[in-house]
Amino acid sequence: MTESKPQELIIIEKLYRDGKFSEAFTTLQDFEKKGNLTEIEQLSCKVLRSKIFNRLGDYKSAIEFAERAYQESQKLNRNIDALDALLAKSNALFMLGNLNRCFETLEQSEALIKSFDNSKEIKYRMSYLAKVKGNFYMFRGNKKLALKNMELALSISVEIQDYITIVICLNNLALVFHVFGQLDRALVFVERGITQYDKFELDRKSLALAFLYSTWLTILLDLEDIEKAEECIRDFERISGSMDNKLAIQLFKVQKALVLKKSLRARHRIESEDILRQVLQEDTLLFENKLIAYINLCDLFIVELSFTKDMSVLDELKPYITQMHEFAESQHFFYLLAESCLLQAKVSLITLDLKEARRFLIQGQQIAERHGYNKLSQKISSEHEELLKKFDAWVNLKESKAPMAERIELAQLDVQIERMLKNRDKLHVKTHEEQVTVHKDTKICLICKGVISGFTFICDCDVVYCQNCAQALTNLENACWVCNAPIDATKPVKPYEESEIGVSDKNSEKKSKNAN
Repeated sequence: MTESKPQELIIIEKLYRDGKFSEAFTTLQDFEKKGNLTEIEQLSCKVLRSKIFNRLGDYKSAIEFAERAYQESQKLNRNIDALDALLAKSNALFMLGNLNRCFETLEQSEALIKSFDNSKEIKYRMSYLAKVKGNFYMFRGNKKLALKNMELALSISVEIQDYITIVICLNNLALVFHVFGQLDRALVFVERGITQYDKFELDRKSLALAFLYSTWLTILLDLEDIEKAEECIRDFERISGSMDNKLAIQLFKVQKALVLKKSLRARHRIESEDILRQVLQEDTLLFENKLIAYINLCDLFIVELSFTKDMSVLDELKPYITQMHEFAESQHFFYLLAESCLLQAKVSLITLDLKEARRFLIQGQQIAERHGYNKLSQKISSEHEELLKKFDAWVNLKESKAPMAERIELAQLDVQIERMLKNRDKLHVKTHEEQVTVHKDTKICLICKGVISGFTFICDCDVVYCQNCAQALTNLENACWVCNAPIDATKPVKPYEESEIGVSDKNSEKKSKNAN
């Protein structure tokens, strides 16, 4: 016997599927205020809240209600509600950048969905599952599986005429092609998404439209179509302003900053800098916005430093690089973490802190090597070798208190940030280590930030090193980075200050002999 469902819940679900998410949420609130709801109706409300919060960009609330709904669905033996809760949770986890928990939830969803038939109602869920899987594999750098799942989601959505998911899939396919450098194909898909959005007469206040415009602008800027991008940002400003949605407004702010940053006019670049600062001060609703803001703000400062040679610009830059480093570590973006170590090393060279520069290079190389980024590891290794070749030159610059211009030119800070901008789609690729979820007793290496499963060196100051990093430190300076105690007590400590002084003393001795 098919259970009856209150007419209000049927209306809310229709509003949701029509892309009228704000209206659906208001109607849901009105229904809940009536009170005297059955357990199943209360469960349905929690499921709907998790789904709607996802579409409104409130991902933390989406997870909260999805978890509550899943627990209640287990008690009431409601598998369809359990599936909806898992799907909503998986999407919210992805949007917040928690790919490991996202994958676990996707696996649960996939196992559960197999217990249902292929009815139209289940196909809605199949499409949603494929869409989130496509996003997951895109951010894991797996183009083949990303496209396979995105195309599956699109084909199912077309079959069941799920219009809002159709345009979302078109946007996501554009993102996949953009990530893998096929900009012309990416442009075709996003413009098709914009066209279909208008054709289906979807809600102009939907967050899906904001994502389409954000993707469109990203592609236009990469194609250097500035005139079209400026036209697009004006339309986006009008659309986002009418949405009353924090995430839509933040998406607009980030894209406006990037359009202004392309301008040669100083006042536009200053405005871009101000907007990016604002975004980083906000309660960031999307991890990618934060990543874009950090990299582009650092780029603005580095360009300014190259022109002005003003030390105060470097003082403004350094905290943002540190924050970006900490953000990368918290999100387990180890590619970004290794790149930021290289960036910090170059900043340390400009400030003539040669010890710190070498340590950042060692750390960056160890992180890249540990997490399988071999090309990046080789790049950082060659940078370290280049520093060693020019070490005497750097020591001379330090002793002579060389002007900023010489140090900036030799450090090539601008080359590193340009490389990061060019490879920005790699920066948010997550590690493939399955054990990255940190448990209470998990040990994390201070240098490579990897989970330690085998040999562990624990210093007297309680800092932990993996075997590879402990060996690297033993060979280089044989000193703990926190307390300077020896890693290997049978070998002498070789702090960088001594090696630097040694170079300086040798130069002094040579000068003295020549004078005699």
